[in-house]
Order: sequence, then structure tokens, then C-alpha cells
Amino acid sequence: MDARPRKKGLTISPRPLKPYIAVLLAAAMLAHTACSRVKDEKQRGEPESVPSASESAAAAVSSGADEETWAAVFIRGTKAGYQRVLRREIERNGQLLIRVETQLLLSVVRGGRRIDQDMKLVSLETPDGELVEFTTVRDQSGLPQVTTGRVDGERLMIETAGGGESSRHVIPWTAGDGGLAAVEESLRREPLEPGQRRTIRHFSPVVNQVATVRLAAQQCETVRLLGEDAQLLRVHVSTELPGGQQIDMVSWIDEQGEIFKTRLPALGHELIRTTRQIAMSDLGEANFDLLFDTMVRLRQPPDDPHAAQKIRYRVRVRDGNPAEVFPAGISQQVFAEDGDTAEVTVLAVRPDWPPSEQVTADVSPTIEDSEANAFIQSDDPRVRRLAAEAVGERSDTWSRAVVLERFVHDYMTETGYTQAFSTAAEAAASRSGDCTEHAVLLAALARAQEIPARVAIGLVYARTARGEGFAYHMWNEIYVRDRWIPMDGTLGRGGTGGGHLKLTDSNLSGADALAAFLPVVQVMGRLEIEVLGVQ
Repeated sequence: MDARPRKKGLTISPRPLKPYIAVLLAAAMLAHTACSRVKDEKQRGEPESVPSASESAAAAVSSGADEETWAAVFIRGTKAGYQRVLRREIERNGQLLIRVETQLLLSVVRGGRRIDQDMKLVSLETPDGELVEFTTVRDQSGLPQVTTGRVDGERLMIETAGGGESSRHVIPWTAGDGGLAAVEESLRREPLEPGQRRTIRHFSPVVNQVATVRLAAQQCETVRLLGEDAQLLRVHVSTELPGGQQIDMVSWIDEQGEIFKTRLPALGHELIRTTRQIAMSDLGEANFDLLFDTMVRLRQPPDDPHAAQKIRYRVRVRDGNPAEVFPAGISQQVFAEDGDTAEVTVLAVRPDWPPSEQVTADVSPTIEDSEANAFIQSDDPRVRRLAAEAVGERSDTWSRAVVLERFVHDYMTETGYTQAFSTAAEAAASRSGDCTEHAVLLAALARAQEIPARVAIGLVYARTARGEGFAYHMWNEIYVRDRWIPMDGTLGRGGTGGGHLKLTDSNLSGADALAAFLPVVQVMGRLEIEVLGVQ
């Protein structure tokens, strides 16, 4: 994001990534770890229940009283939303099931403007906690993205629909794996004692993967809740996903196994048990901004890193190993110095540099790098028309990629701050957005021209109204000849220089597309970056 008015022909700073997406993922991972349940009659103004397509297709009747949980959501001490969990027993086709419905409303400030997100989750589980079916509805830019899934033997069948596209995804499933509320249900059935450990496998929503959760009960301590103190058991919660990402949290539980408070230290994100009235009360005045206050500042900033052919950085990750966080490849070389420090060298890759004989074979594109999906609608009529008009009669792949990158830079005329994450078709229609919209649109335009393209997620050097440093960002990698070349539609320079530090890449296909943002959750608030040399 750049605070100055955008003018064609000028070189400006890129528009960094919405750290809000990382916050949303964190909230989803915390979604079923808040508080005990209380019986409550439906009250006026209470959020409506989430419809479940699976339940409407078969007879299902309530067989017990509703049990309801309310929690207030805080981010760095400021109230940012609420969570409501409604649990009920139902009978469907003679089978007793537990229906757990969650509504999460989150509001944060980014770039001086407030962004709102509404997410709804429904999970059908057996009394033992095994997942049967689920539905997730995530409202972004006013257009919902709906993901549904059901267990079919040793497979979990997942379908995602949104932005005019739908996709199906299958992941292996093991009998006994839990649903969205597996951790909470396990603690409720058998509370932990100090020193005890427990491992639970369950389906994690939004990232749509099976997570392994390790609980380690520590000691009882006095914990500050909303308006009172309580003696609760401190439990370390480590969530590991198939890609190796690990998210660490802390929960506090009582003697009955009820969770009263959960904290994600990296983001200062907390869910705290409370009443319905307090949970739905007005939001606080944010004392931080998710754009400006998550930037990694430099003591000696480089003059123009985006024009540099090569920059060497020293990167530290507090309580982590940067050699395991920052991937190595043709555009980024990583050398571990010690357990929490690495030297990262970023190169300005082009089709003829570095020479092919100096390049280790790059990973070849997959089918998913070329196909349309729910985020990158390369088959959208407007997208296809724009791509054809932009490239004209050009046949050379690199020339077309450069033209498309510059086209996105010029075409996106409005800075959008309120979108959570628009799709390529939405960006093409609105011409509004920041780096995420630039990236999905450039990927779609390239794929419409049969050029493999994916997005890259990491950090970019940016100048903002509150200073300069590295901000979280999304850009592209486009496959030309024998290599993936980083390109950035927010800059439009014909490829990137040394100012991008990559955490991961993704073709944004499948139901687990948003899992690509988890590396941001892993490092946010824990990074130090130092410039060692510029060429």
C-alpha cells in the first residue's frame, strides 16, 4: 500500500498483503476453543442459524436442548469481534449426531480502514467426535464462498464453490479422526490434569486439512478473564498441518475441561469466555493497524531494492528456524547460520539470467498451475478478453508475461482496502484492490494465455505513510522457458528485483487454497531482517 495518489508513469511502492487473511486463519483455528456452554433461549437480535445443506436433504430432528457458547475476540487488547457456538443433539435416519454450529464475526483496521468478515461453520459429528459432514460459509466482498464435505470411508470428499467456479478435492481420511470441535469435545469428556499430554487428529476448517493437535497440560495459575480472575490449568496447544506448518497456542481450562481462554501469542489474538451481551457489545477503538504495525522495520533501508539485481539479507526468526521457513529456489538462496538465523540472497531472475547452466532444474508446472479455479478464473469471459487485448499479436512467452504484468499495474486503478480477498473475476470487474487482487488477476490473465502461473506469498519492501520496511505481500511466479520468474503487478517493472522475500507459493487450487497463508501466521511478529549487501 502506498499513501500517495496513484499516477501512471511513476514508480511507486507495492501494495502489501492483507495480514487480515492470516488473522482470519488464526481465528478459524481457534474457532472451537472458547468456553463452556450454557443453555439459552433464542433472543431477539441473536444471529440466525447457519443452514446445512446436508440436514435439509434428510430427516433430522432435534433430540436435546441447545447448548450455547459466547466468546469475545480480542486482537492485541482491542475487542475485534465475537464468536457464537451452538451445539445440539439431532437424530437423522435413526442415528444420533452432534451438530456444532459456529458464527465468527471479525472486524479489524488495515491501512486506516475497517474490514469486516463473517464466517459460519457447521459440523455434524458422532457422539464420539468423529466427523460426518461439514459446511463452511466465508463471506468475502459480499460474495460467499461455500465449502462442503462428507466422510466416505477412507476419503473426505470436499467441494468448494464461489466466484462462479466450483472444485472438488479429496483427502485421505482415517477412521477416528475428529470433527471441527474434536479438541473441545475431548477435553469435555476427559479433562486434563497437570503434566498430562494428549494427541488429537481432527479436521481444521478454512485450511481444510487434517491437523494433529498436541496438548500439554502445565500448571494451574491465576488467569485474568473479563472482569474477574480464575484459577485455571494452562495447556500448551500445538497444531501441526500436513505441509509442516505448526501453530502454537495457549488455552486455560477448568476442572471440568471447559476452555475459558485461548491465546495465539504470535498475533496477540485471544478468545475469552463471556456472556452474550458482552460478546456482542460495541467494538473497541483499534490501537493498532494490521498493515502498518505488522511491518518489519530495517535499521538501514536500501535505496531502491526493487531495482537491485541481488540483495543479501540476514533473517532471524524468534523461536524458529528461518532455513525451514524461507524456501530456497532459483530466485532465493538460503544458508543457515545457526538455529534462528539464516542468510537469504534474493536474485532478480529473468529468462536469460542466471544462465541455464548455473540453474538447478526448477520445479515443472502442474496441471493446477494452468487451470481455472475458484480464485483464479482464467476461463472468465472478461478475463480472457482482457488477456487477448493486452498481448495482441505477441507470440513470445516472456514478452506476453511482461505485457500482462504492466497491464495489471495500469488496469487496477483503485486502491481497495475493504476486500478480504477478491477473486480474479471480481478484480477484473471492479478494477479495485491491492496486492492479492493484482496477483490473482495476473495469474488468471497468464493462464488465459496458456502460460502457467501461480502466486507467491511473503514480504516486500514498501514505503508507507508510517515509514518503510518489509510488509506481507502477494505477487506472482510465471513459468517461462525453464524457470519460474517472479513478477509483480503492483510494480509493473517487468519482473522483480531484490525486494521480495518469499515464504511460499501456491496455485490456489483445491479446498485448502487458503492454507498457503499459514506461513504468515508462523512468522508474524517474530521476524528481524538486516541488509548485508546490495548489488
